[in-house]
Amino acid sequence: MKLSVNAAAEELCVTAGAVSRQVKQLEGHFGVALTKRVGRGIALTAQGQASAAELRVAFDQLRRANQYLDSESSKTVISLRSYTTIATRWLIPKLARFQVEYPDIDVRLSMSSVWRNLGEYDAAIRLGGGWPEFSSIPLVPNTLTPVCSPQIAEKCRNDLDAIIKEPLLSTPHRPDDWNLWLKAAGVADPSLCKFMSFENSAVAYHMAINSQGIALAQTVLVAQELASGALECPIDLAIDRGLNTYHLVWEPQSEKSDSIRFLGEWLQER
Repeated sequence: MKLSVNAAAEELCVTAGAVSRQVKQLEGHFGVALTKRVGRGIALTAQGQASAAELRVAFDQLRRANQYLDSESSKTVISLRSYTTIATRWLIPKLARFQVEYPDIDVRLSMSSVWRNLGEYDAAIRLGGGWPEFSSIPLVPNTLTPVCSPQIAEKCRNDLDAIIKEPLLSTPHRPDDWNLWLKAAGVADPSLCKFMSFENSAVAYHMAINSQGIALAQTVLVAQELASGALECPIDLAIDRGLNTYHLVWEPQSEKSDSIRFLGEWLQER
C-alpha cells in the first residue's frame, strides 16, 4: 500500500519535511528502514508494517483514554455523606435512577451512623433543621408511627397500656422521638416505659420485625415493610415533626452549589 507524506503532514498539521525528518530520525534510532520507495511514492517495509500494527493498537488505547478523560472532566463530582438508615432504605435506589438520568453529575456516596461536619465532603444528609451556616433542602416527611411485627400487634392493637409495656426500640441519634409520641398519646410518665437503644434506626426496625419490641419509625423509611405486612402499626396515632427531618446540606459558597441543589430538588420530588 502506497503512503503519502503530504497526507500525513496535513493530518498532523505539520510540513511534509517535518514528517520526512521524523521518519529518518526513527530509522536512525532503531537502525532499520521503515519505508521504501515505490515509484513516485513510498510504502512501509516489513519492519515498518509490523511496527505500525503495534503502534496502531497503542494509539487506539491512548485515544480511548483521552476520550474517557474528556468525559470525566466534563462531569460534576459530588461527594456525599449520608446516615446509614436513610441511605440504604431510601436514597440508594433513587441515586441509581438519578445517575442514569443525569450522567454528567457523579454522586459518590459514603455512609455513617452519626453526623459529622462536612469536612472533605461536598454535601451531606443531616437530621434536624435550622442551620444558618448551610444551604439545605428537606428531603422527606418526618411522620413518626409505632411499628411492630404482626405477632406483637395482635397482642396490643389499639391498647395503649399494652403498647407501653412492650420494649420501645430507639436510637441515641433520635432521642426525643418516643417522648414526643408518648406525650401526644397522653402517657403521664414515660420514664416508666422500658426503652431499648440501638446504634441506628435500621437496627431498631430489624428488631421490630423480629418481635423484639415496638419501634417508632419515620413512615417513609418502613413503607416497604408496611406494604408487605412484615411490620404493622399497632395503633393509629402518628406525629408529624414537620421540618425536623432529613435534609441535604452543603456550603452555600460551594462551586458545586447549583448541582447539589438540583440533586436535592430532584430527590425531594421523588
